[in-house]
Amino acid sequence: MKRILVFVILLFTFYGVQAQESLFEEINTILSDSKDDEGSESNIKQDSLSRIDSINNKLNEDSTLFDYSKNPNLQELQEADTLLFSQRLAEVKHPISEKKLKSEIAWSQESKIVNNVKYEKQHMLDTSYQVFGWHPYWSGNAFESYNFSLLSMVSYFSYEVNPKTGFYNTIHNWRETALIDSAKKHDCKVLLTISNFGVKNNRRFLKSAAAKKNLISTAITLIRERKADGLTIDFENINTKEKTLFINFIIDLATSLKSENEDYLLTVAIPAVDFEKVYDFNQINLYVDYYVMMGYEYHGSNSKLAGPVSPLTGGEKWKGFTLEKSVDEYLANGIPASKFIMGVPYYGAEWITKDLKFPSPVKSFVKYHSYRQAKSLSGKKMGEIDEASMSKFYTYSDLSSNYRQLWFEDSSTLAAKYDWVKEKQIKGVGIWALGFDNGSDELWKLLADKFAYTDKELKKIQKGRHSISIRKMLGFARRFAKNPMAIIKRPKALMRIFGALTGVSLVGLFLVFRYGRKFKRLFRLVLKGGVSAIVILVIALVFIFFKYFDFRESMFLIGGFLLGGALFLFFTRRYTSEKELP
Repeated sequence: MKRILVFVILLFTFYGVQAQESLFEEINTILSDSKDDEGSESNIKQDSLSRIDSINNKLNEDSTLFDYSKNPNLQELQEADTLLFSQRLAEVKHPISEKKLKSEIAWSQESKIVNNVKYEKQHMLDTSYQVFGWHPYWSGNAFESYNFSLLSMVSYFSYEVNPKTGFYNTIHNWRETALIDSAKKHDCKVLLTISNFGVKNNRRFLKSAAAKKNLISTAITLIRERKADGLTIDFENINTKEKTLFINFIIDLATSLKSENEDYLLTVAIPAVDFEKVYDFNQINLYVDYYVMMGYEYHGSNSKLAGPVSPLTGGEKWKGFTLEKSVDEYLANGIPASKFIMGVPYYGAEWITKDLKFPSPVKSFVKYHSYRQAKSLSGKKMGEIDEASMSKFYTYSDLSSNYRQLWFEDSSTLAAKYDWVKEKQIKGVGIWALGFDNGSDELWKLLADKFAYTDKELKKIQKGRHSISIRKMLGFARRFAKNPMAIIKRPKALMRIFGALTGVSLVGLFLVFRYGRKFKRLFRLVLKGGVSAIVILVIALVFIFFKYFDFRESMFLIGGFLLGGALFLFFTRRYTSEKELP
């Protein structure tokens, strides 16, 4: 009996020493990380560790948490995760704080935004691709460090719908944010996201004709006031029963939007998996400019297994949905590749797990981490790459001897996903969310490397732009005939043609003055006919411009033509007089 007692004491002593070693190792890790990460980021790991006691209490109190005594296999857990996927789609769209802050400065302070690290080199995006990014209101003034030359579109998040009336509960800082002007300086289009989450909210809104009418008119007014470029629809958790109502709403919204301004864009955010089959792409493809698939939350807050938030592929390890499966499914269901944008996460998720292996069953969900937080938590090593999913993971034991797993994306895993997008020949990538990488520039450099023209390509393009050819002139004429207003809004080509015609006209006047007396009668008749043709052309142009201009601009146009005509007749009257003909 004494031997058995001694053996038990030695066994407990051994485990105590092991626990101490684990504790000292964890403390050393925290101390070393805190030396490297100063300022706002130095407390991220400690903040996570401080949550452990409350999480442990919840584990003991909450009977709904996973019961490991039943010992289900991984296949069952993965099947359960598939069913839970649709329930967590909007989880990551919640702000970092429940505070009702009113200004961008206040949100910047709450989010610990710093704009001292910027990637400032200007680029030109490859026109084969679109780079779309959401700017959530809680990112505050993080846009001051955005490189807008690497963004095709930025969508402000969001107009939060009041499902009863269709008006907004809040639009946050849309009316005053400097984001819009900053983006437009770099020819980046600005959209306003319209968000409505939850089955009940969507049903209530979609069944109200008055609410839909109010939303459409209010949203169009808001983008008109800020001279923005369009809207993004982000309605999540729509029931199959509301499919027809939702499709008709998209068509009504698009029709009203294009009637207001045919250059306005309509983008629609779609879930990674259309569980309810609410999207009829054959019906709405004509009305939607781009679809942005929210390619994340494959594992998240209610997952039974810890795993990649945005797995590219699954291999033998991850049996559920992946980006590859989602994209293939949507393309097969009718989304044109030229309108398909694949969203990627600038965030990660952390769980307390049963062990450090993966896939590993979850004991509890800890929190979502922005890219900046994940980078700080995982330290200089930045975790390891899971080749099956092409995602990053970081595993460790905390001070309470809990096993923890963090899954996220970084420049290496995002590079693989961007390459896959290009191989797949879809339209581009979307980002949830801009500002989550605040304080670093490597993800901007990655966008430049994957989607912008190289310096050599850019020089070749710029050289071609300055050249003049018959083909370019004909192309301009076709675009002008198709949409005169679009050319006038971007008048560079128009000014070049005007300059060329002005030069030709001046040469012509010089010839008239210098050699006018030597002109033969036939030429004088042609000259008179030319004046008549110009008058007819002026009248035709006036009618055309009346259609695309307001009254004031039309009056200026008519005045300019009349003044130009009067000057032309005055200088050429001596050559067009009838008395000089026999």
